Amino acid sequence: MTDARELGQSVKPYQLNYSAILDKDGKRFTVHATGLNRTGGYRPFFQVDPALILPPQVDFINIPPTGITNEMITHFHAELTMVAASVLGQQQWSVVVHDTEGQHIVEIEGAKRPEIDPLPNAN
Repeated sequence: MTDARELGQSVKPYQLNYSAILDKDGKRFTVHATGLNRTGGYRPFFQVDPALILPPQVDFINIPPTGITNEMITHFHAELTMVAASVLGQQQWSVVVHDTEGQHIVEIEGAKRPEIDPLPNAN
């Protein structure tokens, strides 16, 4: 997915929250990362996995600053807008975010989660 060197440089933020919101037209969604870093100068961003799989996979990367930094908690926000997919008539309802803590399934606000039909009785 991400260049191992870049993901290896990524640092866990002091505080981190993910969310995803479907646009009003239902054709795009935006995944957000908000939180706090321990100093200024971090470069938080998302990187998309080029594999065409559902749900889509993205990496959240938080590159630390180099050199002298200010010693104060700083707020950050990173976002990425993607095309919402539809497979077999079912709308995409989640996105998978990878970070230094592992994998997170983030539900897309405004998207309908698919209903799964129960297996028919085999009599």
